[in-house]
Amino acid sequence: MSNIRKFLLNTGSLDSEIICTTNPEFILAARKDPEFADIINSSFLSVPDGIGVIYAKAFLDFYALHKEEFTPIEVPVLKNIYSFVFNVYLIIKFLVNLSLHKISLEKRISGADLIYDICSLSEKNGWNVFLLGGWPKDYWGKPVKASSFDLAEKTAFFLKELYPDLNIIGATSSFGPKDTDDFKTISFIKNAMERKGVQKIDIMFVCYGHSSQEKWLKRNMTKIPARLGIGLGGTFDYVSGLQKRAPSIFSDHNLEWFHRLLTQPWRIKRIFNSTLVFSYFVMRDALSKYFRIVK
Repeated sequence: MSNIRKFLLNTGSLDSEIICTTNPEFILAARKDPEFADIINSSFLSVPDGIGVIYAKAFLDFYALHKEEFTPIEVPVLKNIYSFVFNVYLIIKFLVNLSLHKISLEKRISGADLIYDICSLSEKNGWNVFLLGGWPKDYWGKPVKASSFDLAEKTAFFLKELYPDLNIIGATSSFGPKDTDDFKTISFIKNAMERKGVQKIDIMFVCYGHSSQEKWLKRNMTKIPARLGIGLGGTFDYVSGLQKRAPSIFSDHNLEWFHRLLTQPWRIKRIFNSTLVFSYFVMRDALSKYFRIVK
């Protein structure tokens, strides 16, 4: 939070910056999307939102630390066999050390927690915020088309109850992330700014889902202008009370993903990618980097 505070307190700067709440889905998507990868890599902050990212970092650090234990064998027939056995040994060693809590893990910073920290800081420092995006879904992931329901507005209402002095310039879920909606969205935001008598947005909270929200911020922050943009995925669902956070029995054991699978079964493909597919790529890339194995 100190970096965010320092940036926003620098009132002489006209820069617009993006914070990425990076999870395994971000990284998998970035492998196939150079534009998205560039946004993540050039972001002001990239915070680990997802236990998979934290495990991956610990796994890669573990391999970097133990790679010197590997002594190549030059006998062609035995080289690949030895390499494979050693790789399996290191994977097992990592998992054992992890289960025994002998490997330190970085702290997870979820979007659903970050929004409260930033709003608290904004209230104390007089920074304004704008909420954009979000759309309620039913148990099977289908959009709930209720014209009278605006998820961003409902989220703003709950935030205002928690932080009475928070300056919320506006909130809307009426527009989509495609560039064809940009003009209408920016016009809506500027009208809200004019009504509130402000020349800029200090913090934009955008919930359009990974890559879409970051690309929207990249295209539009300077048009508003907005100083700091944060893509928060499904955070509005939790702040508004539309979705419940995982009980401590899940969160204490890093099983929030399993709770989401139970309560939002439409996420099964995304959870499969974030767990098994992501783990495969992390191990494959780590082993390929340190040892000669075929991808």
